[in-house]
Amino acid sequence: MLIDTIAQDQTSALKNHAEETLATLRLLLSEIKNKQIELQKELSDEEVVSVIRRQVKQLTDSRDMFEKGGRNDLVAENTSQIEILKKYLPSELGDDELVAEIERIMRENAETIAKNTNAVFGIVIGQLKSKADPSRITKILKEKLGT
Repeated sequence: MLIDTIAQDQTSALKNHAEETLATLRLLLSEIKNKQIELQKELSDEEVVSVIRRQVKQLTDSRDMFEKGGRNDLVAENTSQIEILKKYLPSELGDDELVAEIERIMRENAETIAKNTNAVFGIVIGQLKSKADPSRITKILKEKLGT
């Protein structure tokens, strides 16, 4: 399981004195543990990936704010933390593959979309969230729908 891989990598980072990797993985495992407590169950790999994506998004948002504030030291720190976390994310679909998948899902759910255009966001993101970043999916959907 993915959580086991992360725990093993944390142990390796501890033994190798990789302080930044160790701190990043400790924070990630803490977030995973909090999610397990919240849901009162062990997380599946897909749920762990969701936690990692949320962490990456938070770090990216923070990095953007640090860039605006001129805090280059913190920008570099957040960038390296993002790279550490991205190792645990599955490779994402390319743009062409993602567009093809979105179009396929839209065709399969044409009736639902005709009744409620906004329903497409939930349907598509629900099916593709493990294969691509939801912000990419939303961007492509907005282009397709002309909104």
